[in-house]
Amino acid sequence: MDHHQNLKLYNFHNDFLSLCNLVKKSEIPNSIIIDGMDGIGKRTFATHFINYSFSLNEEEPYDIKNYEINEMNRSYKLVLNNSHPNLYLINLDDGKSSISIEQIREMTKFVNKSSFNNQYKIILINKSEFLNKSSSNAILKILEEPSTKTIFLILQNSRKKNLKTIQSRCIEFHLKLDFNNAISTTNKILNDDIYKYISPDLISHYNTPGQIINLLDFSKTNDLNLKTISITEFIILIIDKKLYLKNNFMKTNFNSFLEKYLLKLAIDEKKNKYFKLYDQFIYSSNQTTLFNLDQESLYLNYKNNILNG
Repeated sequence: MDHHQNLKLYNFHNDFLSLCNLVKKSEIPNSIIIDGMDGIGKRTFATHFINYSFSLNEEEPYDIKNYEINEMNRSYKLVLNNSHPNLYLINLDDGKSSISIEQIREMTKFVNKSSFNNQYKIILINKSEFLNKSSSNAILKILEEPSTKTIFLILQNSRKKNLKTIQSRCIEFHLKLDFNNAISTTNKILNDDIYKYISPDLISHYNTPGQIINLLDFSKTNDLNLKTISITEFIILIIDKKLYLKNNFMKTNFNSFLEKYLLKLAIDEKKNKYFKLYDQFIYSSNQTTLFNLDQESLYLNYKNNILNG
């Protein structure tokens, strides 16, 4: 697997060029939302834009013809080592359920500092759907009084949007990929054919390159052969071993496998009961998330009623 996958931007070239042109003309807005499905490439898109902005007057600048970051570029190396003076990253900390107001307060100090070399300062907020109410309000306050030469890049999962008030303050870019592009992008990143390792049964038309690559990584960590395992065996294994609790990728994506399986049953069997079970599962799953109920009973119920049907 190629560990330099982020050096190349395979998609979203038009959006990327329009952002770069705004930087060139010094007309870039203070706050930008990059919206898309989990794993679609929002972080890669942001990394390329950051490198383009920082490397404009440096040696080995961003290669805009090939949408490629030059590894020898000084800004790229600084960002890689988390030591670029004009970049501040806010992320969801491990083991935390939200981005806290303390993280925003720390960032405010950075906003108030003058920028290095009179360049743009960029604040990258990853997984902004995890901002809680007080951290959202604190961001909003900063966005309402923008400081010069500061750009907020806010990455947002399409399925779990930000507060509307933040969105109304930003220019938005929506990143979308169709299924064929998602597969071909995955193959380019891996420099291989994904179907050599994963059965088509485990990939759905809604999957993004990031999700497919994470599924492959998950299979390696857990010593699973995704080429030979059936979706039924796959689901039973995850429920029995409680991997939906232990693995971050499964925490986020397990429900989509369960939905996919139910839909497949409904379509293959053409039985109304599976459509009803599908609706019931979606409802129960939403309730479980909403009221923070016990996931184990939801999944055991699924196993008993559907898999052992």
